[in-house]
Amino acid sequence: MPYVPVATERYFHRVQRFVLGDGERFATVVDEAGAPAYYPTALALSRWSRSISADTMAAEAADLVHLGLWAHREHIDLNARMEAGAYLNVEVFYGEREQTDAGVSA
Repeated sequence: MPYVPVATERYFHRVQRFVLGDGERFATVVDEAGAPAYYPTALALSRWSRSISADTMAAEAADLVHLGLWAHREHIDLNARMEAGAYLNVEVFYGEREQTDAGVSA
């Protein structure tokens, strides 16, 4: 199924904590409508299966929200990169920042 672009600023909207019926806790990133964001939730589920605490998952989800805000500001579509297998690395962070700094007048 081809990737359908989403508004990144709405996709990485906020951290949501859930309490399941048996009292177990879970945290992930949700979009503006409150639906779990696909890739952040997949990561949270993989961590949850390893008995990572809900507080740790919430902290990681908060990091992903901040990453999403940065990517939006830098015009990087994280979902498209994931779909293409173009994962983030150090060069992306420094390369994107250098391009942004080069375009700013002092």
